[in-house]
Amino acid sequence: MKKTAFTKLLALGAFMGSMAFLGACSDAQANDPVIIFSSADAEAIRVIEEQLDANGFAGQYLIQVLGTGELAGRLVAEGSNIEADIVTLTTFHLDSNEDLFTAFDVPAGGLMYSTNYRSPILGLEGSLMVNTEVLLDSQLPMPSSLRDLADPVFAGQISVPDLHSSATGWLLVQAIIDNYGDGEEGREILAGILANVGPHLETSGSAPVAKVRAGEVAVGFGLRQQGVAEEANGLPVQVIDVAEGNYVLTEAVALVNRGGDEREEAREMAAIIAGDTRATMLEVYPTALFEGEVSTPEAEARVRFFPETLTTDLLAQHQAFFRSAQE
Repeated sequence: MKKTAFTKLLALGAFMGSMAFLGACSDAQANDPVIIFSSADAEAIRVIEEQLDANGFAGQYLIQVLGTGELAGRLVAEGSNIEADIVTLTTFHLDSNEDLFTAFDVPAGGLMYSTNYRSPILGLEGSLMVNTEVLLDSQLPMPSSLRDLADPVFAGQISVPDLHSSATGWLLVQAIIDNYGDGEEGREILAGILANVGPHLETSGSAPVAKVRAGEVAVGFGLRQQGVAEEANGLPVQVIDVAEGNYVLTEAVALVNRGGDEREEAREMAAIIAGDTRATMLEVYPTALFEGEVSTPEAEARVRFFPETLTTDLLAQHQAFFRSAQE
Protein backbone atom coordinates (compact mmCIF):
# COMPACT_ATOMS: atom_id res chain seq x y z
CA MET A 1 0.00 0.00 0.00
CA LYS A 2 1.31 3.44 -0.91
CA LYS A 3 2.21 5.79 1.94
CA THR A 4 -0.39 8.37 0.85
CA ALA A 5 -3.20 5.83 0.83
CA PHE A 6 -2.12 4.47 4.22
CA THR A 7 -2.08 8.01 5.66
CA LYS A 8 -5.60 8.60 4.36
CA LEU A 9 -6.80 5.40 6.00
CA LEU A 10 -5.28 6.46 9.32
CA ALA A 11 -6.93 9.86 9.04
CA LEU A 12 -10.28 8.26 8.20
CA GLY A 13 -9.95 5.90 11.13
CA ALA A 14 -9.12 8.77 13.49
CA PHE A 15 -12.11 10.75 12.20
CA MET A 16 -14.49 7.81 12.66
CA GLY A 17 -13.09 7.20 16.11
CA SER A 18 -13.58 10.82 17.12
CA MET A 19 -17.14 10.79 15.79
CA ALA A 20 -17.87 7.64 17.79
CA PHE A 21 -16.42 9.28 20.90
CA LEU A 22 -18.52 12.41 20.40
CA GLY A 23 -21.59 10.27 19.82
CA ALA A 24 -20.90 8.37 23.02
CA CYS A 25 -20.49 11.66 24.91
CA SER A 26 -23.76 12.92 23.44
CA ASP A 27 -25.54 9.70 24.44
CA ALA A 28 -24.04 9.93 27.91
CA GLN A 29 -25.25 13.53 28.28
CA ALA A 30 -28.69 12.52 27.08
CA ASN A 31 -28.76 9.82 29.77
CA ASP A 32 -27.56 12.13 32.53
CA PRO A 33 -30.37 13.20 34.86
CA VAL A 34 -31.56 16.78 34.86
CA ILE A 35 -30.31 18.35 38.10
CA ILE A 36 -32.77 20.44 40.12
CA PHE A 37 -31.58 22.50 43.10
CA SER A 38 -34.48 23.50 45.35
CA SER A 39 -35.04 25.26 48.66
CA ALA A 40 -38.67 24.11 48.80
CA ASP A 41 -40.03 22.12 51.73
CA ALA A 42 -40.93 18.42 51.62
CA GLU A 43 -44.55 18.92 50.60
CA ALA A 44 -43.64 21.08 47.60
CA ILE A 45 -40.93 18.62 46.54
CA ARG A 46 -43.50 15.83 46.62
CA VAL A 47 -45.81 17.81 44.31
CA ILE A 48 -42.94 18.55 41.89
CA GLU A 49 -41.94 14.88 41.76
CA GLU A 50 -45.51 13.73 41.19
CA GLN A 51 -46.01 16.06 38.25
CA LEU A 52 -42.66 15.31 36.61
CA ASP A 53 -43.33 11.58 36.91
CA ALA A 54 -46.87 11.97 35.57
CA ASN A 55 -45.47 13.76 32.51
CA GLY A 56 -43.09 10.92 31.64
CA PHE A 57 -39.89 12.10 33.34
CA ALA A 58 -39.66 9.51 36.09
CA GLY A 59 -36.03 8.54 36.65
CA GLN A 60 -34.75 11.38 34.46
CA TYR A 61 -34.09 13.99 37.15
CA LEU A 62 -32.41 14.43 40.53
CA ILE A 63 -33.60 16.94 43.11
CA GLN A 64 -31.11 18.26 45.66
CA VAL A 65 -32.71 20.19 48.51
CA LEU A 66 -30.63 23.05 49.92
CA GLY A 67 -31.33 25.73 52.49
CA THR A 68 -32.42 29.07 51.10
CA GLY A 69 -29.25 30.84 52.19
CA GLU A 70 -27.01 28.03 50.97
CA LEU A 71 -28.61 27.88 47.53
CA ALA A 72 -28.58 31.66 47.15
CA GLY A 73 -24.91 31.65 48.15
CA ARG A 74 -24.08 29.01 45.56
CA LEU A 75 -25.75 31.07 42.84
CA VAL A 76 -23.53 34.01 43.72
CA ALA A 77 -20.34 31.97 44.15
CA GLU A 78 -20.70 29.57 41.20
CA GLY A 79 -22.67 31.63 38.73
CA SER A 80 -23.23 29.88 35.40
CA ASN A 81 -20.95 27.06 36.54
CA ILE A 82 -23.56 25.85 38.99
CA GLU A 83 -24.32 22.18 38.49
CA ALA A 84 -28.09 22.63 38.44
CA ASP A 85 -30.14 22.81 35.24
CA ILE A 86 -33.21 24.10 37.12
CA VAL A 87 -33.48 26.11 40.33
CA THR A 88 -36.48 26.71 42.60
CA LEU A 89 -35.83 29.42 45.17
CA THR A 90 -37.33 32.50 46.80
CA THR A 91 -38.19 34.90 44.01
CA PHE A 92 -36.16 37.85 45.24
CA HIS A 93 -33.00 35.72 45.26
CA LEU A 94 -33.64 34.69 41.65
CA ASP A 95 -34.21 38.31 40.67
CA SER A 96 -30.87 39.25 42.21
CA ASN A 97 -29.18 36.76 39.87
CA GLU A 98 -31.40 37.09 36.79
CA ASP A 99 -28.46 37.04 34.36
CA LEU A 100 -27.92 33.37 35.29
CA PHE A 101 -31.31 32.33 33.89
CA THR A 102 -32.95 32.11 30.49
CA ALA A 103 -36.47 32.22 29.07
CA PHE A 104 -38.72 29.18 29.02
CA ASP A 105 -42.44 28.49 28.63
CA VAL A 106 -43.78 30.50 31.59
CA PRO A 107 -47.56 30.26 32.21
CA ALA A 108 -49.56 33.33 31.26
CA GLY A 109 -51.78 35.27 33.64
CA GLY A 110 -49.40 35.76 36.55
CA LEU A 111 -50.75 38.25 39.09
CA MET A 112 -47.26 39.20 40.25
CA TYR A 113 -43.67 38.05 40.22
CA SER A 114 -43.81 36.54 36.70
CA THR A 115 -41.23 37.16 33.97
CA ASN A 116 -40.07 35.19 30.96
CA TYR A 117 -37.20 33.67 32.95
CA ARG A 118 -38.92 32.65 36.20
CA SER A 119 -42.41 31.78 37.36
CA PRO A 120 -43.83 31.65 40.92
CA ILE A 121 -44.82 28.18 42.06
CA LEU A 122 -46.04 28.81 45.61
CA GLY A 123 -46.58 31.45 48.29
CA LEU A 124 -45.22 30.89 51.79
CA GLU A 125 -47.14 32.49 54.68
CA GLY A 126 -45.44 33.47 57.90
CA SER A 127 -47.58 32.71 60.93
CA LEU A 128 -47.62 32.28 64.69
CA MET A 129 -48.28 28.89 66.20
CA VAL A 130 -48.65 27.87 69.82
CA ASN A 131 -48.41 24.71 71.89
CA THR A 132 -51.75 24.83 73.70
CA GLU A 133 -50.57 22.50 76.50
CA VAL A 134 -47.53 24.66 77.28
CA LEU A 135 -49.68 27.80 77.23
CA LEU A 136 -52.07 26.23 79.71
CA ASP A 137 -49.39 24.78 81.98
CA SER A 138 -47.46 28.08 82.01
CA GLN A 139 -50.66 30.11 82.48
CA LEU A 140 -49.86 32.25 79.44
CA PRO A 141 -52.46 34.23 77.47
CA MET A 142 -53.31 33.27 73.91
CA PRO A 143 -51.56 35.82 71.66
CA SER A 144 -53.59 37.44 68.91
CA SER A 145 -50.97 39.81 67.50
CA LEU A 146 -47.23 40.15 67.13
CA ARG A 147 -47.39 43.11 69.49
CA ASP A 148 -48.61 40.74 72.23
CA LEU A 149 -45.31 38.85 72.07
CA ALA A 150 -43.39 41.87 73.36
CA ASP A 151 -45.07 41.41 76.76
CA PRO A 152 -42.45 40.21 79.29
CA VAL A 153 -44.88 37.50 80.39
CA PHE A 154 -43.62 35.52 77.37
CA ALA A 155 -39.95 35.66 78.43
CA GLY A 156 -38.15 32.48 77.38
CA GLN A 157 -41.28 31.08 75.74
CA ILE A 158 -40.89 32.34 72.14
CA SER A 159 -38.87 30.96 69.24
CA VAL A 160 -38.36 32.88 65.98
CA PRO A 161 -35.98 32.57 63.00
CA ASP A 162 -32.97 34.88 62.75
CA LEU A 163 -33.42 37.25 59.80
CA HIS A 164 -29.70 36.93 59.00
CA SER A 165 -30.01 33.22 58.24
CA SER A 166 -33.65 32.52 57.42
CA ALA A 167 -36.01 33.99 54.84
CA THR A 168 -38.88 32.98 57.14
CA GLY A 169 -37.58 35.49 59.65
CA TRP A 170 -38.08 38.22 57.07
CA LEU A 171 -41.84 37.60 57.14
CA LEU A 172 -41.92 38.51 60.83
CA VAL A 173 -39.98 41.72 60.23
CA GLN A 174 -42.10 42.67 57.20
CA ALA A 175 -45.25 42.38 59.32
CA ILE A 176 -43.81 44.59 62.06
CA ILE A 177 -42.46 47.28 59.72
CA ASP A 178 -45.58 47.43 57.54
CA ASN A 179 -47.90 47.74 60.56
CA TYR A 180 -45.79 49.74 63.01
CA GLY A 181 -43.07 51.32 60.88
CA ASP A 182 -39.30 51.10 61.09
CA GLY A 183 -39.12 53.91 63.62
CA GLU A 184 -39.41 53.86 67.41
CA GLU A 185 -42.69 51.93 67.70
CA GLY A 186 -41.71 49.11 65.37
CA ARG A 187 -38.23 48.84 66.89
CA GLU A 188 -39.62 48.68 70.44
CA ILE A 189 -42.02 45.88 69.51
CA LEU A 190 -39.31 43.86 67.79
CA ALA A 191 -36.87 44.52 70.65
CA GLY A 192 -39.45 43.27 73.13
CA ILE A 193 -40.03 40.11 71.12
CA LEU A 194 -36.31 39.41 70.77
CA ALA A 195 -35.79 39.97 74.50
CA ASN A 196 -38.44 37.30 75.16
CA VAL A 197 -36.86 34.96 72.59
CA GLY A 198 -33.61 34.74 74.52
CA PRO A 199 -31.78 31.55 73.49
CA HIS A 200 -34.48 30.53 71.01
CA LEU A 201 -33.35 32.68 68.06
CA GLU A 202 -33.01 30.02 65.34
CA THR A 203 -30.92 29.75 62.19
CA SER A 204 -33.60 27.66 60.48
CA GLY A 205 -37.14 28.66 59.59
CA SER A 206 -38.44 25.25 60.63
CA ALA A 207 -36.71 25.18 64.04
CA PRO A 208 -39.37 27.28 65.85
CA VAL A 209 -42.06 24.89 64.60
CA ALA A 210 -40.05 21.94 65.92
CA LYS A 211 -39.63 23.62 69.32
CA VAL A 212 -43.36 24.33 69.56
CA ARG A 213 -44.12 20.75 68.58
CA ALA A 214 -41.73 19.40 71.24
CA GLY A 215 -43.10 21.73 73.92
CA GLU A 216 -39.76 23.50 74.41
CA VAL A 217 -41.52 26.86 73.94
CA ALA A 218 -45.11 28.01 73.99
CA VAL A 219 -45.02 30.20 70.88
CA GLY A 220 -43.16 30.04 67.58
CA PHE A 221 -43.07 31.98 64.33
CA GLY A 222 -42.76 29.85 61.20
CA LEU A 223 -44.43 28.81 57.97
CA ARG A 224 -48.17 28.46 58.32
CA GLN A 225 -48.51 25.23 56.37
CA GLN A 226 -46.05 23.51 58.72
CA GLY A 227 -48.20 24.46 61.70
CA VAL A 228 -51.32 23.27 59.89
CA ALA A 229 -49.61 19.92 59.26
CA GLU A 230 -48.80 19.58 62.97
CA GLU A 231 -52.44 20.31 63.85
CA ALA A 232 -53.57 17.68 61.35
CA ASN A 233 -51.30 15.13 63.02
CA GLY A 234 -53.21 15.55 66.26
CA LEU A 235 -50.49 17.43 68.14
CA PRO A 236 -51.37 20.23 70.60
CA VAL A 237 -50.32 22.85 68.05
CA GLN A 238 -52.62 25.69 67.01
CA VAL A 239 -51.98 28.17 64.20
CA ILE A 240 -52.69 31.81 65.06
CA ASP A 241 -53.48 34.21 62.22
CA VAL A 242 -52.37 37.46 63.83
CA ALA A 243 -54.00 40.87 63.56
CA GLU A 244 -51.09 42.23 61.50
CA GLY A 245 -51.71 39.65 58.77
CA ASN A 246 -49.63 36.80 57.38
CA TYR A 247 -46.96 38.15 55.02
CA VAL A 248 -45.94 36.09 52.00
CA LEU A 249 -42.75 35.17 50.19
CA THR A 250 -43.06 33.52 46.81
CA GLU A 251 -40.82 30.75 45.55
CA ALA A 252 -40.26 30.50 41.82
CA VAL A 253 -38.71 28.16 39.25
CA ALA A 254 -35.99 29.24 36.82
CA LEU A 255 -34.01 27.60 34.00
CA VAL A 256 -30.23 28.02 34.21
CA ASN A 257 -28.71 29.80 31.20
CA ARG A 258 -26.27 27.53 29.34
CA GLY A 259 -25.67 29.96 26.49
CA GLY A 260 -28.18 28.29 24.19
CA ASP A 261 -27.12 24.74 25.12
CA GLU A 262 -29.93 24.18 27.62
CA ARG A 263 -31.18 20.62 27.52
CA GLU A 264 -34.65 20.26 26.06
CA GLU A 265 -35.66 17.95 28.91
CA ALA A 266 -34.71 20.65 31.41
CA ARG A 267 -36.71 23.25 29.51
CA GLU A 268 -39.76 20.95 29.49
CA MET A 269 -39.40 20.11 33.18
CA ALA A 270 -39.15 23.79 34.14
CA ALA A 271 -42.41 24.44 32.27
CA ILE A 272 -44.10 21.52 34.07
CA ILE A 273 -42.94 22.76 37.48
CA ALA A 274 -44.20 26.25 36.60
CA GLY A 275 -47.60 25.17 35.31
CA ASP A 276 -48.71 21.63 36.14
CA THR A 277 -47.93 21.84 39.86
CA ARG A 278 -50.06 24.92 40.53
CA ALA A 279 -53.42 23.23 41.21
CA THR A 280 -51.97 21.03 43.95
CA MET A 281 -49.64 23.73 45.27
CA LEU A 282 -52.65 26.01 45.73
CA GLU A 283 -54.28 23.42 47.98
CA VAL A 284 -51.23 23.36 50.26
CA TYR A 285 -50.16 27.01 49.95
CA PRO A 286 -53.48 28.82 49.38
CA THR A 287 -52.19 32.09 47.92
CA ALA A 288 -53.52 32.89 44.45
CA LEU A 289 -50.63 33.74 42.09
CA PHE A 290 -52.35 33.51 38.68
CA GLU A 291 -55.55 34.82 37.14
CA GLY A 292 -58.44 32.41 37.61
CA GLU A 293 -57.01 30.80 40.75
CA VAL A 294 -59.46 30.71 43.64
CA SER A 295 -58.08 31.15 47.13
CA THR A 296 -60.20 30.52 50.21
CA PRO A 297 -61.91 33.55 51.78
CA GLU A 298 -59.96 32.87 54.97
CA ALA A 299 -56.66 32.97 53.10
CA GLU A 300 -57.58 36.17 51.27
CA ALA A 301 -58.45 37.81 54.60
CA ARG A 302 -55.15 36.99 56.28
CA VAL A 303 -52.59 37.16 53.44
CA ARG A 304 -50.51 40.32 53.04
CA PHE A 305 -47.76 41.35 50.61
CA PHE A 306 -45.16 43.89 51.65
CA PRO A 307 -45.86 47.11 49.69
CA GLU A 308 -42.28 47.48 48.43
CA THR A 309 -40.66 45.12 45.91
CA LEU A 310 -38.62 42.53 47.77
CA THR A 311 -34.94 42.82 46.84
CA THR A 312 -31.64 41.93 48.47
CA ASP A 313 -31.12 45.65 49.11
CA LEU A 314 -34.41 45.84 51.00
CA LEU A 315 -33.43 42.70 52.91
CA ALA A 316 -30.18 44.38 53.95
CA GLN A 317 -32.14 47.40 55.23
CA HIS A 318 -34.46 45.16 57.25
CA GLN A 319 -31.50 43.22 58.62
CA ALA A 320 -30.07 46.52 59.89
CA PHE A 321 -33.44 47.24 61.53
CA PHE A 322 -33.33 43.76 63.11
CA ARG A 323 -29.83 44.35 64.48
CA SER A 324 -30.85 47.69 65.93
CA ALA A 325 -33.63 45.94 67.86
CA GLN A 326 -31.10 43.48 69.27
CA GLU A 327 -28.89 46.21 70.75
